[in-house]
Amino acid sequence: LAKVNEVSTGSTNMTAYKALDFPPFLRDFFIRCGDVSEEGKIPLCACLIEGCNVWDDVGFTEPCPISFSENELQTRKQHFRKYRDFHSVHELAKEALGTDVEGWISLYDDFEKKQQRNNALFLEVMRRSENYNMSQEEVQ
Repeated sequence: LAKVNEVSTGSTNMTAYKALDFPPFLRDFFIRCGDVSEEGKIPLCACLIEGCNVWDDVGFTEPCPISFSENELQTRKQHFRKYRDFHSVHELAKEALGTDVEGWISLYDDFEKKQQRNNALFLEVMRRSENYNMSQEEVQ
């Protein structure tokens, strides 16, 4: 129904229709703002950087109100890489252990078996810590 409304808006009011067609980074920006309390500021900063990078391409007439120095960009990229690496390990554990986002398992699962699997997975991730761009201390 929403798509039908968008199409009908385009046929009757092109300005309103174009207003609905905003760049993906803006949608991500609003999503990331809501996620800061759970995910932290790193994904939001990455979204802001992306917005700055495409600002002129999108067609805004005013200059971008946010800017980052080259040093800030490098620091933010490094933080985002660590964030992404952490989440890749987290996703691996979630899938291997059959947990929810917060790490909970079903009451019907064999807890001792999950603990054994968790310990084995931990040792394997420690052994392969370089694959996740982490030291063994960071994995712990």
